[in-house]
Amino acid sequence: MDVNEQDVNRLRQAHLTADGSMVALVSGMSTEITHSLATLGLDQVVNKPLSRAMQLALLSKDALANEFEEEYVAQEKFQGHILLAEDSPANQIIAGTMLTKAGFDVTYACNGLEAVKLVAEKPFDLVLMDVRMPEMDGLEATEVILQNHPEQVILAMSANVMKEEIEHCYQVGMKDFIAKPVKQKTLLHAIQKWLPNAVVSLPSSPKPAENTASLLDEQLLSELEQTLGKASLSNMMTIFCDELVQRLNQLSELDSTQVDEIEDQAHTLKSSSGSFGATALFLLAQKLEACARQQQLGAIPELMAQIDVLGKQTHSLLTERFIQ
Repeated sequence: MDVNEQDVNRLRQAHLTADGSMVALVSGMSTEITHSLATLGLDQVVNKPLSRAMQLALLSKDALANEFEEEYVAQEKFQGHILLAEDSPANQIIAGTMLTKAGFDVTYACNGLEAVKLVAEKPFDLVLMDVRMPEMDGLEATEVILQNHPEQVILAMSANVMKEEIEHCYQVGMKDFIAKPVKQKTLLHAIQKWLPNAVVSLPSSPKPAENTASLLDEQLLSELEQTLGKASLSNMMTIFCDELVQRLNQLSELDSTQVDEIEDQAHTLKSSSGSFGATALFLLAQKLEACARQQQLGAIPELMAQIDVLGKQTHSLLTERFIQ
């Protein structure tokens, strides 16, 4: 080992703030390595490859709550490689963290084109494919992937649970359908069905808080806090709230006759709102999406105005509760 305790101390004094952390990134994990690096004064040992979920956890310092031995055990329960194709950053983080904490190595694609490229470059045990994405949607991406990799297992994820859409997913070769907002138990059970060698265990559902605002799904928020931890959930709520502001601004710039663009924005807002427990906003975005799809021009302006008000109210509530 080319580093000693003096080197670690010099780096810490020269480059870290008082509450900064130093993490070792290693190619192989063993109990000897973790104990040796802990003795040198490093805060954590993380095994390569470094997933996006782990990067976010490290930045939020949630990962540093683990002891070295616990980190080693987490690496030991590796379950397989999963590609998560999802265009919403908020949904990427929620599903990605659930998967990573269950022992899966997660690679991310932001659209169908990226998913096709990644599957061509490396093997995946399973692909989770959002149906509606920019550049190339999940249905077309699935068809392209299965032409060259007919054995690839692909599961659909969508907030649209209409019979026609579900049937379309199966028609293009997807093996199963997971409805959004994604719940941890539903997600892991579906994966275990198609990866029978994976062993996942789920904690019992926490009791939801009482007398809470009707805007939020308290059961889901309690599950997220239990699964992710307070620090990570706060970080993820920040990302969701930033995305929420962006969606509200984009909707406000649209004319009520731009039904295709409104449908796209409402769909994404519905999906991410549901994933983060913003139930009232989820339901209103669902109505706007349906009206835009059916070109009900008379109802769209009022729904857009309601979403703007409710979105800002939801943003304020989540910021006060989880971020500040």
